[in-house]
Amino acid sequence: MRDIVRQQTGHGPKECVQRLRISRAKELLAETDLTVVAVSRRTGFNDPGYFTRQFTRRTGVTPSAFRTQQRRA
Repeated sequence: MRDIVRQQTGHGPKECVQRLRISRAKELLAETDLTVVAVSRRTGFNDPGYFTRQFTRRTGVTPSAFRTQQRRA
């Protein structure tokens, strides 16, 4: 399965899942008033600190800053 996923996406299964989780988190942050903790839990991150670190590493901004940017746009 790993080879098929990598062939189709260019990424391993773990990376694909992380990308989907962060993508969903971006949607929730932009479209809802859920807290960052609630968004982290809804996207499968049990540790909000880990979620914030992963989100920031992948997007370049914290979840709160991302939400602020989206509301200005």
